[in-house]
Amino acid sequence: MAGIKRDSCDRKQLVKVNVLRKRVNDSQGMESTFSVWVNLKSQISVISNISLLKLKKT
Repeated sequence: MAGIKRDSCDRKQLVKVNVLRKRVNDSQGMESTFSVWVNLKSQISVISNISLLKLKKT
């Protein structure tokens, strides 16, 4: 349940970022939207990996 809630929250954030990106660079809307999605997803996974490593050390 918690995982699904977090995912929907991430998607809301992505939508906001995508809208801003499209306003700034409308000609490359699709490309920037895709890169934003990839960047946020990779950042989220990196953050979770770091927190897991910290938990294992202590």
